[in-house]
Amino acid sequence: MSNKTSQPEELKPHKNRISKFFPEPILKPLRISLTISLVIFALSTWFYPKLQPEIPLFYSLADPSRQLVAKQWLFLLPVISLIICTIHLILIRTFAKLNELALFLFSWSTVMIEVIILMILLRIILIL
Repeated sequence: MSNKTSQPEELKPHKNRISKFFPEPILKPLRISLTISLVIFALSTWFYPKLQPEIPLFYSLADPSRQLVAKQWLFLLPVISLIICTIHLILIRTFAKLNELALFLFSWSTVMIEVIILMILLRIILIL
């Protein structure tokens, strides 16, 4: 007769597949980050046909003629978002035994980076 409470931690059933890879407090910001990444990709795909042939992507360049790029460059934002999300997921998984507060802050910083990329995308879409 086996008792579920006496099982070692690694043998206990997990609520879902993700929870066995990441600590519980990290799951909420990771889900939010992945959701924002999907929204960025969906918005880019949805608005791509409606955009003008050139879009303002590089606002920080001094020469105004170099600020405009072909609209295909819009997909740079979802790619950057996905790369950042993937790298952060790998780092969080790698350092899962680290201080939980540090991982918590790092995971929320991922969310903030994703929000900034989303705001950049919305600015480009709304300008045009």
